[in-house]
Amino acid sequence: MKNILLPTDFSHNAQNALKYALQFFGTGNHYILLNTWQAPYTPPEVLISVEDILMKTSKEGLENELSAALKLKHAEGNTFETISQYGNLVDIISAVAREKKADVVVMGTQGASGIRETLLGSNSASVAKSIACPLLMIPAKSEYKKIRTMVFAADYKHIEKQETLQVMVNIAKENSSEITILNVLDKGKITDVNQGYEGIKIDHLFSGINHSYSFIENDDKAAGIDEYLHTNNPDLLVMLERKTGFFKSIFHRSITKQMAFHTHVPMLVLHE
Repeated sequence: MKNILLPTDFSHNAQNALKYALQFFGTGNHYILLNTWQAPYTPPEVLISVEDILMKTSKEGLENELSAALKLKHAEGNTFETISQYGNLVDIISAVAREKKADVVVMGTQGASGIRETLLGSNSASVAKSIACPLLMIPAKSEYKKIRTMVFAADYKHIEKQETLQVMVNIAKENSSEITILNVLDKGKITDVNQGYEGIKIDHLFSGINHSYSFIENDDKAAGIDEYLHTNNPDLLVMLERKTGFFKSIFHRSITKQMAFHTHVPMLVLHE
């Protein structure tokens, strides 16, 4: 059984993320539907507390969300609970994930232009950096289909804990998936000895799984990944959030270059 934490603002994005998760993870899991709220300052002369109204709205919204969830086609065989909490969304997700020993956090995203816009400046990016468990991000228009093809965006740098990638390995084995290990290289640059060694370790980890390698030259890492997604349309993108600042290094915003590709590929972020 997996404990699956699903933050919701009662939007279509969040509802779609739940539908996707129910099919992705199957039966026998426990879902925690979380809604957070914050109240602005209310002058003492105001008789009706805005905080009370927001708390009531949150709890009623969760009741409605739970009622709708239980009616979903793939809800049977899973259990659910709801949590309404006051405070900052990212802080509460991190705290609840620890308290409930969440195995994964699932979030709906807008599915805007490219992975850079999906991550930078979004709650998803902040959550990815604040939690220890995997984060599965579901773009708004994504519909579940069996994970036949995955792409792992690898930088071929040392991974402290190889078991971090075991989640991806398990998904591949359960779905008979093919994994493409994608490396976006700076133009004119070749892999060095250390990167080659890390590639050998990755190859060993994926032993018994149908996997291949792809190399793209692009000085803009995010644009290179988006180009691959646009061309190949995999079922899942997997990335590794590093302690050294993965999002800062990989998704550095170029002033002169805007994202040209749009993606609706679900993204799984694993943590080093």
